[in-house]
Amino acid sequence: MFKNILKITLPTLLILALFVGFTSFVQAEDDSTTDGAEPELYSDDSDGTVADETTDTTKPGVLDSLGNVVQDRAQKLRDDVNAVRATFQEKKAETQAEMEAKRLELQGQAEAKKAEMEAKREELQGNAVERKAEMETKKAEVEANMTERRAELEAKKEERQAAIKEEMSQRARAYIERTVKRFEAAIERVSGAITRVESRITKIQEERGEIDTTEASAFLISARSELVNAQASLASANGAVETALASENPKEAFGSSVKSVFEETKTYIKNAHGYAVDAISSLKNTLGNNKLEVCPEDWYEDKMPTVTEDGETVKTPREYFILDGKRREASEFNLSWVKENCEIEKQTVY
Repeated sequence: MFKNILKITLPTLLILALFVGFTSFVQAEDDSTTDGAEPELYSDDSDGTVADETTDTTKPGVLDSLGNVVQDRAQKLRDDVNAVRATFQEKKAETQAEMEAKRLELQGQAEAKKAEMEAKREELQGNAVERKAEMETKKAEVEANMTERRAELEAKKEERQAAIKEEMSQRARAYIERTVKRFEAAIERVSGAITRVESRITKIQEERGEIDTTEASAFLISARSELVNAQASLASANGAVETALASENPKEAFGSSVKSVFEETKTYIKNAHGYAVDAISSLKNTLGNNKLEVCPEDWYEDKMPTVTEDGETVKTPREYFILDGKRREASEFNLSWVKENCEIEKQTVY
């Protein structure tokens, strides 16, 4: 950089020095002409000889003076150039020193930065290792918590399943209890009807031994047998319920065992009821074909309120007769024959 500056400045200074030297030369020539030539020009001699000699004598001095001035100016210019060169050298040395110092400073900063970055990298590596260890620890904790949580959920699930199973068991037992009670009530109703028909057959045999009630009695025997089967089937329901509740699939067990028991019991009860109805129908047919054609002593119409027997609503016959001091039902008599042949009036009882 300083060499380029010197190359540009030095020619400029030389040109400037030559210009100053030439100007000084012209000025010196004018001064010499003015100071030394005027007396000769205005002397008494007017022939011009002296003037020419004077002019010839003066010219070498001017040239010497001009050479001295040029030499002085050149020497000064050389001194200035040397001074400038020295200044430039000093500036160059200073600049080089500054640049070297700056380079060393930058190099030191770079090394310090490199050392700092290396320390930072080691720190980051250490932090990464620490974070990895911490993450492993947290992972182990999370896995342990998840395992514990799964165990808790499994325990709660088992508790819920046990509670649900217990609730289902209670509901199933309550349902079975209600169903058994309904079947028992149905058995009692059919048994009561059979008992009443048996009582009626016994009364008919006592009062009218000539009437054949064999068929009706056979139906009643079959009805009693079906009721016994129904009671036995119903008795096995509780055992079937407990077996179903203890199975792995209580719902399916209920459908296959308990339900089949109830269906069987229902079938027995229906059969018993059917036999009882057949017995009543047979008895009615027998009595219809053997109506009494005798005149009773009294004829009553019963308008008493309905009475309850064994929890069942039973209506007593609305009309009945008194024959030989005993009550006989109106269905036993041929009413048309009685009305035509007997002088008897119907009486109302409240």
